[in-house]
Amino acid sequence: MAPASEHCPPETLAETWQSPALAAGVGSLGVPPAEGGLDQVYAFGDDPATPEGGRIYALDPTTGEILEGWPEETNGVPFVWPGGDDLLLYGDVEPASPAVTLVALDPVSGQTEWEQSLPPTQISVGIRYDADRGTVFATTDGPTVTALDASDGSIQWSEDFAQGQNILFPVRQGDSLYIPTNEFDRATQGFDAHLWAIDTGVGVSDRELWSVTRSGMTVSSVPRGTEDTITMSFADQTSGGGGQTELLGLDASDGTEQWSKTRPDDDLLWSLAFFIDDSTLYATAGLIPENADSRGAVTSLELDTGDENWEVDAGSIVLDLQADAENVYSATLAGEVFAVDDDPASSSYGQKSWEKQLRDSSSIGDGGLSLGCGRLYTGTTGGTVYAIDADDGTELDTFEVAGIIEQVSTRRGSVWALGAPTSSGVTGEASENRAYRLDGSSDSQPAEVSVGLDPDTLSLGTDQQRQAGVVVGSAENGVGKYEFIAEVGDIGVATITDVVPAGSPASSQITVQNDGSSAEVTVDMGGNAFDPGDVEVASLTLAGESTGSTTVSLSGVAVDDDSDEPYDVTEVTGADVTVSDEPGPPPVVGDDPPQNLNGDGLYRDVNGDGQLTIADVQVFFDKRNDPVVQNNAEFFNFDEGDPAKVTIADVQTLFQDYIEQR
Repeated sequence: MAPASEHCPPETLAETWQSPALAAGVGSLGVPPAEGGLDQVYAFGDDPATPEGGRIYALDPTTGEILEGWPEETNGVPFVWPGGDDLLLYGDVEPASPAVTLVALDPVSGQTEWEQSLPPTQISVGIRYDADRGTVFATTDGPTVTALDASDGSIQWSEDFAQGQNILFPVRQGDSLYIPTNEFDRATQGFDAHLWAIDTGVGVSDRELWSVTRSGMTVSSVPRGTEDTITMSFADQTSGGGGQTELLGLDASDGTEQWSKTRPDDDLLWSLAFFIDDSTLYATAGLIPENADSRGAVTSLELDTGDENWEVDAGSIVLDLQADAENVYSATLAGEVFAVDDDPASSSYGQKSWEKQLRDSSSIGDGGLSLGCGRLYTGTTGGTVYAIDADDGTELDTFEVAGIIEQVSTRRGSVWALGAPTSSGVTGEASENRAYRLDGSSDSQPAEVSVGLDPDTLSLGTDQQRQAGVVVGSAENGVGKYEFIAEVGDIGVATITDVVPAGSPASSQITVQNDGSSAEVTVDMGGNAFDPGDVEVASLTLAGESTGSTTVSLSGVAVDDDSDEPYDVTEVTGADVTVSDEPGPPPVVGDDPPQNLNGDGLYRDVNGDGQLTIADVQVFFDKRNDPVVQNNAEFFNFDEGDPAKVTIADVQTLFQDYIEQR
């Protein structure tokens, strides 16, 4: 299934920022995921009409400003690739020259960390990064595969496999690298297409696992696959490019053909947009004939056999596919978005659920289609970004720029777009290339959370300690940073002795006053942010000093999500603290606290009426999972478990105590 964004993108589209003007030809936008370690947004591309080459920009995700030290100037098309937290990689290919360089940049400053010369290539360098080994794999024409140490760019090994042009990026699956190439014979004017499987493992002597060749054909898709099956499509070139295409399913271990599928007699060609979800292959086919509208189709196939589940007429070339648990979504060149029912148990399985023609009647841009939290996002050559309800195709909102939308993507809870000047033949005021962040309102309203102590009532004895958790409630985008001040109202009754952050913070600063009156806490979780939900971020330890009552309050509270975006803290609650010579739990039911009937420290009189009856057993059973019981487990540890924890065994023991006292 095509992945959705980490957090929910907005339903409404409003500009949070637009970047300064970017160089012509900058038409791609890279937004690393929140957990990836890189905080910047990257815009890159080149203008083939100018001799200036390409540009890579690093943008501040909060303001959209170009960071100091950028842009990076390149010779050719710069396809950027993150190398973990510390590197940004791209291949520099000089036009009309054999010189090829793999460049590693500091992702923040843009300074060059290292450069390494590679074998020649005509178009681009394919890059894949292995974080576990700290290795960069680069492919150039041949195909030649070069493995480099990510720390310094030194070459670990390099091997040339055969003649062929490295036309598309490789795909990595485990230790295998799958590389599609085209070979052109100038003498015969004929083509051969190849798919190479290369072993990138450490200490391997023979790296070629297998290869598949199709004579008279060219590669027409990027390989896709699983540990067991690799798929690839080829286009027939023997009749000037108008022949059949073949979609192959190959055994990933040895390249053996598992199945082959050609199109029916409809002249459509298997094309680039396809993906694999579990055991299903979703493929597209299309054709752009001369002097006629394009045509297209979306097909669902069994991955292991190639058997067709369903196919629908797309009406035009399919540019992108997305999917969730129930539907497959498509965006077409003709500016149409539609959904196909992909639930095998449904009576409408394999049929269109809905279809929508975008209002400006322009084609959808190269950025295709993004899916997040039940909403679809796309952009058109008419300069409009659309938010669409994935359930029924309802248009939720639009955002318009003067020009065309090159790309739309959803990550980090935002919609990101890249606009370019108006292309020839499209009406509209000319503009400069700019990146946009769309966050749902012009005021960029942050998500709301509450922060409080749990439990909010504590009972403890003199010279006794108890813990209260600091809980961030409804943190829909996780918690990455937080700070607060905890203060005790009367240090004669209770004091703060310690604060312990939960999880694995990257850094923390905790100051507890010597008199125990307050504690100041600042914590940055770094790459170990808490998941979304109700999150206990820290534990506060209180000590009873003398009998009485007091409060613990929280102030100076601030919380950021795991993308370092601030929350709106709408509610802050503290706790009431009671210290007595004989500590005990607060009331479980009604106003009367439980009582210790025989001085053994256990509170069998759960309802506080002064005696152990069947009513206490019933109340304890009903309330055993409530915080007032679970947070006071030491008082209800009837089965004497270690550590103290309230379970059904404690209910059974209390019932036995009731039986024995009768």
